[in-house]
Amino acid sequence: MNVKRCFLSCLAIAGLGLASCASPPVPIAFSSQGKTRYLRCNLKAFANVMYVTNYIPPSYPVAGMVGSPTEVNMFSQQLIEISVNKIPYKMYPSTVPIPATPDQFLGRYLTDDKEKLGLDKMEATKRQNIQTGLTPTVGMTKEEVYMILGPPLFVDFDYDATALSYEAIMDKNRWVYATGKFWAWYFLQVFQFSEGKLTTTFQ
Repeated sequence: MNVKRCFLSCLAIAGLGLASCASPPVPIAFSSQGKTRYLRCNLKAFANVMYVTNYIPPSYPVAGMVGSPTEVNMFSQQLIEISVNKIPYKMYPSTVPIPATPDQFLGRYLTDDKEKLGLDKMEATKRQNIQTGLTPTVGMTKEEVYMILGPPLFVDFDYDATALSYEAIMDKNRWVYATGKFWAWYFLQVFQFSEGKLTTTFQ
C-alpha cells in the first residue's frame, strides 16, 4: 500500500487538527468575494467541513456537484468560508497553509462561466456519473477526472499541489489523492495520464 508521511503533525491528530493548532484566520481581500460563481469540480464534505483536496472514500460524500452555484465569503491561509447551493462550509488546508493568492487559488474550484464546463453537452449518464463522484475510469479526459476528484494532494512524485493553479495542475500527468489516513500516514491513489487521457490508476 502506497503511503505518504503527513507534513504537519497536527493533522495526524485529527482531520481538523490544522484548524485547531493554527493561528486565528487573517482575512485576505479578493476580487470575487461574495460573487456567485460555479464549481468546476465536485467538493466533498463531512459535517460541513471541506479540505483543499478531496478525500476519495465514499464516507466523504459529494456536497457540491460540479456546476453548483457557489460563493466565497472569507479567504485566509488557515480557513476559507464557502457556500455551495446556499449551504455554508468551512474549507481547511490538507498539508501546508493555503497560498495568499485568493484569485489564483479559488480558480482551482470555481469558474465564472458555467457553460464552459460543457455539462449540458454531455451524455446524461456521463454527466450523472461525474456529478455523483463515481471513480474515474481509464480513457477519461483530464477535465473529466478533475471534475470528479478536484485538485490532487500531490502531483508528479510527491510534489505538494496546494499552491498550484488549475492550469499548472492540468499540465501534470501524475495526480495523487488521499484515500484515507492512519495516524500520521496518508493512503494514496495515483492517476496517470498520457496525451490528456487517464491511462492507469493504482494504490
